[in-house]
Amino acid sequence: MRLKIRAVRLRVQTATQVCGTDLKFNDGLIVVHAVNSFGKSTVMQSIIFGLGLEGMLSASHDVPLPHVMTDSIDLPDGTKETVQESYVTVEIENAKGEAATVSRIVKGTGNTHLMKLALAPLLTNESLKPEYEDYYVREGGAAVNQRGFHKWFADFLGWKLPQVARVDGANCPLYVECLFPLMLIEQKRGWSAIQARMPYHFRIREVAKRSFEFLLNLDVNDNALLRQQLREESHAIRTDWSIVVERIVSILNNVNGVPQGLDRNQPKTIDKDESVEILIARRGKWVPFKEAMNLDLAELRELEKSEIPRVEKVSQEAETALLAARTELAQVDFAANDLFNSVQQDDQQLLNIHDRLIALEEDQRRNGDLLKLKKLGSTTQIMSANGQCPTCHQGVADSLIPLSKQTPMTAEQNIDFIKAQLETFSAIKKTSSAALSAKKQRLDSLRIRSSELRSSIRALQKTLVSDGREPSEAAIERRLNLRHNVQQFRRASEAVNYELPMLRELGLRWTQWQEKLKSLPKGDLSISDRQKLNRLCGAVVTITLQPPVALVTIGNCLVTERITEAQ
Repeated sequence: MRLKIRAVRLRVQTATQVCGTDLKFNDGLIVVHAVNSFGKSTVMQSIIFGLGLEGMLSASHDVPLPHVMTDSIDLPDGTKETVQESYVTVEIENAKGEAATVSRIVKGTGNTHLMKLALAPLLTNESLKPEYEDYYVREGGAAVNQRGFHKWFADFLGWKLPQVARVDGANCPLYVECLFPLMLIEQKRGWSAIQARMPYHFRIREVAKRSFEFLLNLDVNDNALLRQQLREESHAIRTDWSIVVERIVSILNNVNGVPQGLDRNQPKTIDKDESVEILIARRGKWVPFKEAMNLDLAELRELEKSEIPRVEKVSQEAETALLAARTELAQVDFAANDLFNSVQQDDQQLLNIHDRLIALEEDQRRNGDLLKLKKLGSTTQIMSANGQCPTCHQGVADSLIPLSKQTPMTAEQNIDFIKAQLETFSAIKKTSSAALSAKKQRLDSLRIRSSELRSSIRALQKTLVSDGREPSEAAIERRLNLRHNVQQFRRASEAVNYELPMLRELGLRWTQWQEKLKSLPKGDLSISDRQKLNRLCGAVVTITLQPPVALVTIGNCLVTERITEAQ
């Protein structure tokens, strides 16, 4: 990862002559020396413009070069002429020793967004014939498309630009304009701080940090992107899991059943041979799925072996069954009403816990703000804490009863206390939610049983008032209900078995997601990153200037009539 500026050429065409300069740079430290107003900044800005990097200075598309390249030029004889055409050519070299020459129009008939590129050192070896190819810059796609100059530029340098997050939530490449403020610092705009001004107009989150991390080849950005991907993957897994569980719940509603151990909001691993445990509401109780299905199937087969009995033969049994059904219905309705009131109370209690958590979070934020102000040196105190009303400034007591002198908790102690309360109430909310869910399932079971008893009572009543020679309506309805139940059981079993592979796949993805999350470093920096930063700190402390050091003097090159070369 290296870029060397080998040479720069500036050309200005007036009505009578061509003005300009050629600067060639040797290896080592280069010092461009000249008195004021002799073109040092012009050379630096020309390098920035010649490589299409002016986006690092501002969002403007105006040419960031002085009037000598864009408007008028002062000649040595004291006259001034208008600039008709001008351009900048920069010769660069990468870490492999490959050279390229880039030329860009500053003013003239061409478009300033057009870059002419030759894969040859045309400035240091003028005997070569130029073979230019056209690229574009400062246009959409310049960083990613094949004819985008910055796409070629990054490939030429051997850079694989990472994807970074924008403030709008989208991703984009870490543009080369974000990296070069750390390499090319133009004194008019870049020396206001140790770090040059960064191009925040690209709306990249923490652009300075991302640029440092890339140039130092840190793992921070990769880990940040991986964390973002894991968050998105977690959301996708949870969403898909919730959808599948909802489908299973909907399927089981047809047989008055509920799945056990399947939390809509919490995926889990399901082994290959493991199945979903299902409970069926039966006479106010919960029985396993297979047991309920086998009981109905056995009863149906037993009934189908005999003919449907006449009313006169089952009247006594019908009266006994009707009395038992009415007695059980009264008990079920009483239990359901009592449980309904309990559910209502638990709902209100859960709502109160939710409100309490919101209040605690607000208290935590307020105490956090007070702690920040305290750390910044603020001495402001809340007046009510000093026995004074903050509105009317009259004296007020902090308590309705006299209290012994006590030391109030500090902001740090308040924050710790609130955190403990948040943990406690969060645990209570989780436990209460689970208990409430169980009560609601129990209430649903009682309501289902109540509906079954009412249907049975209606059938028994019709049986008792029917002609004794007619078939028992209760017996017919029982057979029909059993057949319907068996069919629904089979359909539910097939549907749940169809959904099981999806649950297993989501559970496997969830396990893999957890393993990936555990593999990430706990902090921002990995062990490798810390080692790199330690080496950098050591290198900065021990750095010394070593020869060769080249001195490049601009002199009057920019305004001479002849094309000269500064040595």
